[in-house]
Amino acid sequence: MTFFITLILLFVAQMLTAQDLIPYRDNAGKWGFCDKQKRIRISPRYDGVRWFSEGYAQVNIGGNMNNGHGYAEGGKEGFIDSTGKEVVSPHYEEVQTLSDGYAWVKVGGKWGVIDRTFREVLPPRYEEVWNFSHGYAWVNFAGKWCLIDRNGKEIIPPRYQDVRQFGNGQMWVNFGGKWGFINTIGQEVISPHYDNIENLFAGTSFSYKYLHVKFGGKWGLVDSIGKEVVAPLYDRIEQYSGSYLKVNIGEKWGIIDTTGKEIVAVRFDDVYCFSANLILARNNSRWRLIDRSGKEILQSIYDDIGSLHEGIALVKANGVWGLIDSTGREILAPKYQSIISFKNGIAAVQMNGEWGFIDRSGKEVIPIQYEEVSHFQNGIVAVRVFGKWGFLDQAGKEVLSPRYERIFPCQKCRYAVVLYNGQWCLIDSTRNVILSTHYDWISSFYSGFAEVNVGGEYEDRYGGRITGGRFGLIDSTGKEVIPPLYTGRVGIVDFTTTITRVNMGGKNNPYLVSSVHGGKWGWIDRKSMNVVNTHYDFIGELDDGFALIAINNKYGLVDSSCKEVLVPHYDTIYFWSKHYQGSIYAFVTMNGQYGYVGTDGTEYWEGGYTDSQIKQQLTRKKEQKK
Repeated sequence: MTFFITLILLFVAQMLTAQDLIPYRDNAGKWGFCDKQKRIRISPRYDGVRWFSEGYAQVNIGGNMNNGHGYAEGGKEGFIDSTGKEVVSPHYEEVQTLSDGYAWVKVGGKWGVIDRTFREVLPPRYEEVWNFSHGYAWVNFAGKWCLIDRNGKEIIPPRYQDVRQFGNGQMWVNFGGKWGFINTIGQEVISPHYDNIENLFAGTSFSYKYLHVKFGGKWGLVDSIGKEVVAPLYDRIEQYSGSYLKVNIGEKWGIIDTTGKEIVAVRFDDVYCFSANLILARNNSRWRLIDRSGKEILQSIYDDIGSLHEGIALVKANGVWGLIDSTGREILAPKYQSIISFKNGIAAVQMNGEWGFIDRSGKEVIPIQYEEVSHFQNGIVAVRVFGKWGFLDQAGKEVLSPRYERIFPCQKCRYAVVLYNGQWCLIDSTRNVILSTHYDWISSFYSGFAEVNVGGEYEDRYGGRITGGRFGLIDSTGKEVIPPLYTGRVGIVDFTTTITRVNMGGKNNPYLVSSVHGGKWGWIDRKSMNVVNTHYDFIGELDDGFALIAINNKYGLVDSSCKEVLVPHYDTIYFWSKHYQGSIYAFVTMNGQYGYVGTDGTEYWEGGYTDSQIKQQLTRKKEQKK
């Protein structure tokens, strides 16, 4: 008993010691390990190493670590402990990380298993292997798949040509080109007879409940225990709504439930979910509503029926639009040229080329007399009459009389951007001018900011556009956050809840980061509204709390508070991930050499700098340039 306790304590101590070890490279390109203070703990003598797992690390002789993967390719591999002792000399072609006390090893193109004591539990004899799960693993022997336990005992003998495991844990096997289903102890629940098996519900709520099976060219469904719940009768099966499925035979569609019971016969050109109890069905370009029993609720008098919004759906007949409710009852007979979906109980309608508004009962609450209208925002709507824009409230009362050449309402503000007598201004709901500007253009606000332009030419078409001039940025108070100095657009992109990425002088669409080229990147501190660090050539998206930055084709990292945790002076940053005590380490290249660097700036290679040393070096370079 004392022996086993001592053994356990030694193993725990080994693991705790190993947790503090970080891969380290010397100038000769050899790898070992050091601690966080860069004190060498295992001298560099290997061509590649991996991080410690369960107290041991994989090491490589003769391979190449310079690949951006963080591990060596080629050569021979073995294991060392936290003292640097080779518990397994590097003689395997490949070794996998220890997991639950076992690791796969490869010799002569074949895989075997060693345990935590590095005793060969299974001799190398398998062409392909899966990791052990719950004590079992699938392996390929002589072209056939079988299931073995950790002792190599064959639970299922080699007989299957292929195996597939799906996200719901189901295991399907192929024998003679046909697919069947086995349970967790290897018993065939469904003998192999299906032509194909697929998870065509991926990304839906059915993904872990049902799988598609194909037999005789038709699709059916099996449940999570392998029971066939829908016979293979259909050309396509799609999730419809709730526990209902949309099925297809030829060019016709119907509805079934998950037991295979037919709810709506397969006789329609298409079917859609209209409401919880009603189905929208189309035949010969005419639409009707039917209930779950297949009873017709609304006859096919409409050319089109839209989706429900706020309990109301648009219907079209003879080229004009009306309204029905969620039960199919006609609220408003079709009479309008166009109806825009309801928002907060009000919808814009068009008749004879002019616009107005109706409520949910179909009553006109704002007369149809306007040339153009926008959506309601903060209880007001922009309208145009005789070429001029103004604001109305929901009762149709004028908030701002139509007198402006252009209006951009602010979604989260109590004012608007307007163009009046050729001058751009910010005004409030009482027509008070908050800010009379000298700008030749102001965009609508996005995330509390608006682009401004000086010297450009504004064209009141295509929704209004500006060409030429110089661009800047203002905040919601009219404060000039970025002066109009840039020939390219100034775009903003949300970075965190308190920080906004901003691009100055870039080309193309400034609101899509992936399409911005050129210019400089920085941040706007949403608390102080100050622009900071506007000197980056690139700022990436946050990933695991960090974002890539670049200056002159050199890369670094910032955290979510925009603190520069790695100065941009690396040729490439391949990835960053958590290791010892949750610390983040990035795998980088610099001057053709590869290595790890911590987010405190410590470079874990011979001659590598600490963060303070890097900053001192860059400061000296800047001073020398001056």
